[in-house]
Amino acid sequence: MAEMLTTTPPQDGTGNRDAEFVFALGSALHTYGTASNQLEQAMRKTMRRLNLKGELFALPTGLFVTVNTNGQEHTSIIRVEPGDTNLEKLALLDELTQRVNRGEVNTEEGIAAINTILNAPPRYGNLLQILSYSVGSAMVCRFLEGGWREIAVSAFIGLLIGLWSFVCRQFINASFLFEPVAAAASAAIAIIVARKALNCSVYEVTLAGLIAALPGLTMTTAMKELAMRHLVAGTVRVAWASLVFLEIAFGVALGSQVTKLFDGPLPRIDPVALPLWTIWIALLIAPLAFAVRFNARPKDLGWISIGCIVGFGGSRLGAGIFSWEFGGFVGAFYACATSNLIARLTNRPSSIVLAPSLLLLVPGSIGFVSVSSFLEQNILTGIQAAFSMVMVAMSIVIGLLVANALVPARKIL
Repeated sequence: MAEMLTTTPPQDGTGNRDAEFVFALGSALHTYGTASNQLEQAMRKTMRRLNLKGELFALPTGLFVTVNTNGQEHTSIIRVEPGDTNLEKLALLDELTQRVNRGEVNTEEGIAAINTILNAPPRYGNLLQILSYSVGSAMVCRFLEGGWREIAVSAFIGLLIGLWSFVCRQFINASFLFEPVAAAASAAIAIIVARKALNCSVYEVTLAGLIAALPGLTMTTAMKELAMRHLVAGTVRVAWASLVFLEIAFGVALGSQVTKLFDGPLPRIDPVALPLWTIWIALLIAPLAFAVRFNARPKDLGWISIGCIVGFGGSRLGAGIFSWEFGGFVGAFYACATSNLIARLTNRPSSIVLAPSLLLLVPGSIGFVSVSSFLEQNILTGIQAAFSMVMVAMSIVIGLLVANALVPARKIL
């Protein structure tokens, strides 16, 4: 998970155990997807409660911490691989931090508790995790105005990508190929099914099938870090998200080569429109799939559903009143304000509700359109889509900032 390098040897004493707790807490929060600005704030708050002085600097792949204990400075360089968001473990770490800050648990017990949290198995088994990819892709296809055929094929592709995700978790070398392989499989299967089995729209099926691989949430986090003046962390995430978009575009281009196996150009098929009530069914099911994917606790599922519904409704309202680029602002404002209110009522981190809610708003699909257009040498379309992606991401960030200013959360996470 995390590898710690210390510049000075550990010293015995309470101050040193306090410092070790801060290091372990920062590493754990980093591993489970905490943004750099929130991570630094959480660690500084804990250091103040433990009467520790020091400095810290968080990056997407590392953490630098210097703590002054007993007149000596203890510096740690913690190398952390970016991990998947795990809402249950974030909640448990938040509860543990509160207990340590209140003096109910000493830092030595806190370090042992952090290790227990880190080593605990995921809340949901492999089968549910794989199914969550399938269900999530199917519901997103409905949000993209796909018909029954597109939804069925998207669910099948999502299932295969879920299986591929399971393989990637078992083999570290395979994990670096998750996005391009998922994109190639999604494009190839969509084209083959459209040619040989069902008359379905290839675009909606491809995009919905690989929705789990799109780094829209990473791009939004990067823009938020930049807006919060965490320039290095934000820039690194932008570069990371851009690279993933390019990998996905290459995978789609590679998978699209199966068209050469068939005669004639691929026909354009428009999805058959579904009744309006189906989108509400999708809106009830999608949060459950996202909650399983993010390993949220069962007792948080209801709150997550409320946040997703409010955020999605806000985005549609904003798009209807203004334009779809600014729908993200209204949706993010409502989602964040709702998450903060729920956090105040339930004493939970607001990120438990906010992270799944943002999945319905993030601009991953626009980024996909942008890089695909560049690969097809549609330069103007690609530039326009790239600008739209940045605008949507920025509108979401501004919505989050405004909501945090008007309805602040009691917690940092």
